[in-house]
Amino acid sequence: MKVSVSNLDLFALTRHLMSQQSPTPEHGRKRLRTWDELGVADLADKMGGFGGEVTIASWTSKTPNDIELSEAVIEFIVAGLKQPIDGAWSDILTRLGDRMEAAKK
Repeated sequence: MKVSVSNLDLFALTRHLMSQQSPTPEHGRKRLRTWDELGVADLADKMGGFGGEVTIASWTSKTPNDIELSEAVIEFIVAGLKQPIDGAWSDILTRLGDRMEAAKK
């Protein structure tokens, strides 16, 4: 399924999902698939403290790009966006969640 996302969307989403617990190995595998499909595996590693410093300057573009996501990854993202969102990222992630929901239809 194609979904339109910007680099800023990807940064906010990765940050949000990184802050959530991964209660089971299957959940962890879903997270890893999500990073791969979103193209943010390196960013996630850096946010996790593995692989260098995160520089937000390269993630501030609001220009949307269409990316292909599997239904399972969209479901994982939608579930993650139902968790409490830090206020600073709420507007960005609410809009992204709406686009993810629309892609499922």
